[in-house]
Amino acid sequence: MKNRLHIGFLLMMMSFYLTACKKDFLDKKPNKALLIPETLQDVKLLLDNSGVVFNISPGLNVISADEYVTEESTLLALDNYERNSYLWEKEVYPGTDGVGDWDIPYQQVFYANIALEALDKLNPPMKDRKEWSRLKGIALFYRGFAFYNLARLFAVKYDKQTADQLQGIPLRLKSTINIPSIRASLQDSYHRIIEDITTAKGLLSPNEQIKTRPDKKAAFALLARVFLSMEEYTSAGSYADSCLNLQNELINYNTIDGSGAGIPFPAALPTGNQEILFFSSCIRYEFPTFNPDIVINPMIYKTYEDNDLRKLLFFGDFYEDGRMTFRGTYTGSNNGALFSGLATDEMYLIRAECFARENRVVDAMAWLNKLLITRWRKNTYLDKVASNNTEALQIILSERNKELITRGLRWDDLKRLNKDPIYATELVRNINGKLYRLEPNDLRYVFPIPDNEIAHGMIQNPR
Repeated sequence: MKNRLHIGFLLMMMSFYLTACKKDFLDKKPNKALLIPETLQDVKLLLDNSGVVFNISPGLNVISADEYVTEESTLLALDNYERNSYLWEKEVYPGTDGVGDWDIPYQQVFYANIALEALDKLNPPMKDRKEWSRLKGIALFYRGFAFYNLARLFAVKYDKQTADQLQGIPLRLKSTINIPSIRASLQDSYHRIIEDITTAKGLLSPNEQIKTRPDKKAAFALLARVFLSMEEYTSAGSYADSCLNLQNELINYNTIDGSGAGIPFPAALPTGNQEILFFSSCIRYEFPTFNPDIVINPMIYKTYEDNDLRKLLFFGDFYEDGRMTFRGTYTGSNNGALFSGLATDEMYLIRAECFARENRVVDAMAWLNKLLITRWRKNTYLDKVASNNTEALQIILSERNKELITRGLRWDDLKRLNKDPIYATELVRNINGKLYRLEPNDLRYVFPIPDNEIAHGMIQNPR
């Protein structure tokens, strides 16, 4: 009974702290004495707390990217940090107590550390060692995923030439609350991300039926995503390949019923559709989840051809003037949030892009065509071809934008590709005739650290 009381109170405390978004999260925690798991079952219950602590990803990057558009009247009704993120203002959070994109990942880190410390103190019998290893792998995966999500928003784009000189994120590796939060270098931050996920890979089970639990396939997929963001294309392609060797199923979109106005894809939980490797969803801000006046950028919608079933399944014609809302999230009917997890379609695209960057054009297009034939109306798809790697990359990156729309990856891609003049993109918002611009490589691609953390001495990102 004692252990059950510990965990029951823990779950209530986690729910409270996520809702409250306490100030100074890195320095103020719940009473740790009430949070210590004492058995493997306690640790399992802690790590299975999806939707309250784990399996949640940032959302401000979706607001800031170019996939959605809206008008001034809608912006005025939003919370200031959502409006400021959309307009790329230098000050994002004035008057805001908590910043979910910062607080939630660090809560995930805190509870992952609680689990890891509890596991280190347990000495289970031989029959339970496999479960001990699996739980440690899950905790490390969650911590690595959280650190990566923080680095994506609150640190500059990774550059191996300067990473040891640039600011990364605070790396909280213990649940101890009285250690000052100091930003590590960008190099150390990514080293820790990769070390956590790589270690997790060796401990996780080959397959988890419940998609909120990471397994070996998910670790391979996350490493592929991380290395792609670092422009380490050989490693990214290799990990995508390792993932696809274990799970490579794709949904034939011809089998999905696109009639009606609802989400056409099946519920992602508990077991997901055949493409989902690991479930996570974006923080459900008003923008765009709960506001039908926030619509898909029409320039993006126009890139889908008529026989491309994504045009039917991803979008809903909500307005008579042709404006489109997005309905194609892989969360399906679960909670209405945008899917931000890991799936095989992303791995096909990573594999194709990395082949193109290695000048293996035929292989690159073959992997892309394996994906796209499942997205088009039956007997209408013609294989895409490219005569060189530049042409292959242009095709693959265009399809990446269309396939992974609203998954929280577009902001990362803009940061990554803006370094190349061929793909550098200026973003422009037109709000009642006033133009807001975000130039390639602008400092505002990095979100500011929340003000309450800066007040305790943390170095701020220049904007």
